[in-house]
Amino acid sequence: MISCREYLRHPGAAAIIPMFDDGRVILEKQYRHPLRKTFLEIPAGKLDPRESPLNCAKRELIEETGYEASKWKLLGQRDRIL
Repeated sequence: MISCREYLRHPGAAAIIPMFDDGRVILEKQYRHPLRKTFLEIPAGKLDPRESPLNCAKRELIEETGYEASKWKLLGQRDRIL
């Protein structure tokens, strides 16, 4: 029997937990069409080609919240699966 498989390669992503000095966290409202609901989420996005996770995080933070961070701390990472 012959079968066909479809798959896609995810380029990787970065997520940010942006915090103000007083401990408040920035969340954003995102409408997710498949669930037809709006959710509160941390800013995140896919890596552009040859983009580092840190640069992606910086770009997504500005794009999605309008804020820039003065300090960055790595909380964790997962190796890319190729």
